[in-house]
Amino acid sequence: MNIEEIDSPLIVFGPNYSRFEFVRNIEQLTVTTQLGLKKGVVLNNIIVDSSGRTCKTIKARKKRNYYPSWKFEFFNPVIYIELEVEQIKGEFDLADLKNRVLKIVKRDSNDNVGELRRLIEGARNHKELISAIGKYVDPLEEEKK
Repeated sequence: MNIEEIDSPLIVFGPNYSRFEFVRNIEQLTVTTQLGLKKGVVLNNIIVDSSGRTCKTIKARKKRNYYPSWKFEFFNPVIYIELEVEQIKGEFDLADLKNRVLKIVKRDSNDNVGELRRLIEGARNHKELISAIGKYVDPLEEEKK
């Protein structure tokens, strides 16, 4: 599967579904650090896009430096990467996706998550669910659109 086929916005789960990240644009997946690539933090992540397709990152390689050559980054330079993904058979069940997201949010949050819970439970499809998470993560950014 080609990474350009993934619909934005999307959610990226860690390898064991222990964390997730909201990604507004697919280009955000193509930037990491040299150390991140070396340690493999971009591998084995599960991507759920706004159309419900699910894929797994299986390979990553450096394309080029993020900053021009005149910008000196000694320890951990930011780089562009090329990701290879494979589609996982079937869609991620919406109810299961809601449960996984709520479980992570409740575990990681000290705040009241009532508003986010209401938005997540009210979502009727993958796109609404992912957009609701985006509004919660960065409400000002969503209002600009």
